[in-house]
Amino acid sequence: MLAMLAILAPASAQTLTCAAGDTLCEALDEAALAVNASLGYDFLHDGSGSPARASMPVVLNRLRAASQDAVAQGCTVQHWVGSEYGRSRFEFLWDAVGDGSPQVGVGRRRGAKEWLGLAVDSGPMGGWYAGLQVVGVPGVDPTPGANDLLVGQAIRIAGVNGVVIAANLTCDPGVDTLTAADGWFQRDLTTLVPTEVPVDITLRDLSTTAPIVGATVTTPDGAQVTDAAGHFGFTAPPYGTEPIPVVAAGYPSSLLHVHSGAGLSATRVIPSNAAIAGLAGALGITIDPSKAILSYSVFDFDGFSTGLRLGGVQVDLDVPYSVALVSNDASPFGFSPGNVTLDGSPSTVVFVNVEAGPVNTSITPPAGYWCWAGDEEFDHPAGNYVMAGGSCVAL
Repeated sequence: MLAMLAILAPASAQTLTCAAGDTLCEALDEAALAVNASLGYDFLHDGSGSPARASMPVVLNRLRAASQDAVAQGCTVQHWVGSEYGRSRFEFLWDAVGDGSPQVGVGRRRGAKEWLGLAVDSGPMGGWYAGLQVVGVPGVDPTPGANDLLVGQAIRIAGVNGVVIAANLTCDPGVDTLTAADGWFQRDLTTLVPTEVPVDITLRDLSTTAPIVGATVTTPDGAQVTDAAGHFGFTAPPYGTEPIPVVAAGYPSSLLHVHSGAGLSATRVIPSNAAIAGLAGALGITIDPSKAILSYSVFDFDGFSTGLRLGGVQVDLDVPYSVALVSNDASPFGFSPGNVTLDGSPSTVVFVNVEAGPVNTSITPPAGYWCWAGDEEFDHPAGNYVMAGGSCVAL
């Protein structure tokens, strides 16, 4: 398990001899050492061992050929990515800061290609993949919207199990990474990457779970009115966040920050004005209309569709607020004071009277988990009920 890398001794056998300044060679050697340490033996080798497909000099030559077009267009090697994979898992680690030290590994309960949202075609080089456009995908490059490129090769160990060795290239803002990668594939790579994905949202009342019918929502596809099921939908670029204003009778003006992922079908709940007033009165809280209320939920990592019931997740903001309330099914009010989620209750923290404007969020995960705070900075207009979220996954 790559998540166990921090407690494993690093593999001792160097896999590549790199000339000074050969950043691609250095990155791939570091990745191979990290993956071998995770495996517990030297599967990837310097060309003198077996199997032949695990020879790192061969891998280096292939990936140098694959990356040369991107390098010529202004892309540079920043760090490495290594992984193990199986039929339904893809666990990886990365050198996120470019200093050669592995960061925490993350497990995915889905295949690598499905996770990346990219049906990778077999290129002229055979069964390895390269040129995967990364758009702020957590764990590969934490920077939202990063103009990055993965150049890597999948190497089978046995059966459906194997490893991936890759280098992460950061490209100049004007470089089209899909165009740079297109020459590595037998057919047009740009046709394989979805430019837009479907997003389907159902709005429900927080207290009654009844659909919120007739709400006016403003989407990238234009204004819509929720139907009898409280549903609306739109298309958006993959792995982005769309701010969706919502106006409905009996409810506060709301702003939903919706993470599109590789496509999303989800339910979001909004409290009525009466419910907010009742809870505020019961808890002795005065709502300031010049500020905002932020409801921050923690979702599953594989799509932001299902809210978690994970205790021990701490959510923090970088601006002042009056009080934080955490979902608590054992409370008669449904909430109790605090910003750390509780076991067995929805992983949602509500911040009351948040200073209006841009707000940065951060998540401190419980032991054994890795969490991502989404795009971190969100807009919080005065007088609005704002919904945002991050995600967590078990290591």
